[in-house]
Amino acid sequence: MKKNRNIPFGYTMQKGEIVEEPTESQAIRYIYKLYLDGRSMSEIARQMSINQISYNGITFDWNKNMVKRILENEKYLGKDGYPVLIDNDIFLRANARKKTQTDVDNEVIALASALNKVTKIKQASSFTITCESINYGTEGGFKPKVNITAGDGEITYKLFSDEACKNESGYNYNNSRISPNSYYIKGFMAETENYYASESNVLKVQVYSIGVSKKDLNDAITLAETFFEENESNKIDFNSAAWNDVYASNTGALARAKSIAQNNSGTIFQSEVDERTQNLITSLNTLKESPADTTEIREELDNVIKTAEAIENIYSNESWQAFQTALNAAKDAFAKENEFKSFYSNAKDTLFSAIENLTTEDAGEPFINIRKGGAESELINKKAEESMNGAVKVKLTLDCADDVSFNKYASIELKAIIAGTESYAKIVGTGTEEEAIKGEKGVVVELPLKNPIAAGDDVKLTAYTWAWNGAKEHVYGITKVEFFDVEGHAMYAITDRTIAMDKLKAEIEKAEKIEQGNYSDESFAELTKAIESAKALEEKASKADIDKAIDALDKAVKGLKEPTPTEPVTPPTSQEPSSNSQPTKPSIAPTTKSTRSDAEVKKDKKAAQKIMKQAKITKLKAKSKAKKKITVSWKKVKKAKGYQVEVSAKKNFKKSVFKKFTANTKLNIKNKKIKSKKTYYIRVRAYATYKDKNNVTKKVYSKWIKKIRKVKVK
Repeated sequence: MKKNRNIPFGYTMQKGEIVEEPTESQAIRYIYKLYLDGRSMSEIARQMSINQISYNGITFDWNKNMVKRILENEKYLGKDGYPVLIDNDIFLRANARKKTQTDVDNEVIALASALNKVTKIKQASSFTITCESINYGTEGGFKPKVNITAGDGEITYKLFSDEACKNESGYNYNNSRISPNSYYIKGFMAETENYYASESNVLKVQVYSIGVSKKDLNDAITLAETFFEENESNKIDFNSAAWNDVYASNTGALARAKSIAQNNSGTIFQSEVDERTQNLITSLNTLKESPADTTEIREELDNVIKTAEAIENIYSNESWQAFQTALNAAKDAFAKENEFKSFYSNAKDTLFSAIENLTTEDAGEPFINIRKGGAESELINKKAEESMNGAVKVKLTLDCADDVSFNKYASIELKAIIAGTESYAKIVGTGTEEEAIKGEKGVVVELPLKNPIAAGDDVKLTAYTWAWNGAKEHVYGITKVEFFDVEGHAMYAITDRTIAMDKLKAEIEKAEKIEQGNYSDESFAELTKAIESAKALEEKASKADIDKAIDALDKAVKGLKEPTPTEPVTPPTSQEPSSNSQPTKPSIAPTTKSTRSDAEVKKDKKAAQKIMKQAKITKLKAKSKAKKKITVSWKKVKKAKGYQVEVSAKKNFKKSVFKKFTANTKLNIKNKKIKSKKTYYIRVRAYATYKDKNNVTKKVYSKWIKKIRKVKVK
């Protein structure tokens, strides 16, 4: 992650204070050690690149200038309020060595620069040019009539075009008027004391150019191009005007510098090259010191955070956990005030993506297979529930069979009939047969609906495929069907887990209709226990826990036994017993033996009463977003086994229109007695449980919530 470029390498900002950055400060001490051991700056730069040490979060590719800046930075001595990183003696010894080396380097650079820019000053010489037999860029073939007046054996003259030559025939050209980067004729003369000689004294001539030095310009262009490559993906971190001053097409400092660097026409002067070089360097330095304003992006991030915080958890554990992670990261990012714009933008985008990816269910195991040969598989055929109201898109998640891949030759066809209107889509896979993965899991396909679903609509969804006719068994296995609203929020989902939960609820309903009087107390107690355990499961319970509860219910139902009949009591006879006979004891009907002691029952009951005495219902909310429907939610009570929800048209609750026990902390209420446009009152209380002496579950209640809620039903 890039950090504030105003903070030198080795430091970072924490809670508004400049502190030592551990990794970077260790690298600084390592650099000083290597330098004092005799390593050059270039060698140290290569070593830092090999060690993959990030320079200010910008790059892992070091150069000697980065090392030089670190060796010269006096802030490492503790100046200007910065923490001390380098001992004063080490700093002085390093810079003493650097000064000696720098002097040598500077002299070499100065000499090279001077040699690059030097132009030989010739003694003023001239000869007369005629335009006959001029061949450009060749040796030989140029035999002008010459009139040498002075020279030293190598004389340079300006060359004009053919047209200019014709127009200026006979003109004397003097090399003192020659400008840099133009084309010239160089004549190599025979050694002679008589320069007023014949044409045979000309040994050869050639066309050449005395060029300007573009080294500094090309170096500046390389710096600008490297900076662009490193920062183009995050250019929002910089002031847009400063960025365009450097990188705008045609008009930016880089484009203008390149136009000079690429111009070999011979019409460019050194002063123009130097001007473009300085303009590019100045613009680039200005850009580096011009971070973009982050006020607007921080406001956007704050708004997304507030939206996220208002979202209630009705989603799958996996997607909710990812959402919570993104929310916490966004909050941490917002708390940091001196980061770059891309830092806040990335946090915002990640959180927004996590919100969009919230799903009510995680895909599980396939609950229906799509077979080859175009055989239709019915995924849904039911009346739309309230939770499906407003859905405009269906997503299917599927697993490919082990011998099947979703490549560009594969497809699946989806068809939905909503209230008589058909929506259809054929989705084709991607990649070649070699690129695609056989047995791929989690493939997602979508079907947009022509019309939104309304509660109560007949909904039928089917899928089929004509692909993979050579598959051994099935082609695809459907692991999730999910409905989304126009904003992309998941509304309703079907997975193997939800199917199991629906089955469990149906089994509970059947079991609760069984009457106790027909069975023994002991066997009915086991059934009651299984029912209570099943009802205590949370709505988001795992598939394994749901299956376990279904099995327990099934076992308890099958284990129900009829009560053991009792023998009648034999009344005493009026006859006197014989002297040899014993008194006859009356028969007593056997009683059911208690399975728990009074002490155990008392202890458990007391514990349940203690829990409910401390229990308190909080954050009770009641809303009505659909006709004749109320949604109630509250905060979970620690150690409570469940809750009782009551709805009444009267504030004193003398007459209830709805009562229900639930193990969840959210309840969607739809009841014939609840009327539209009427106001209702809602209250909730928690309960704990204990077992009586016959192992029958008993409830102990908390107090009803004091702050009851009222809601006007749509």
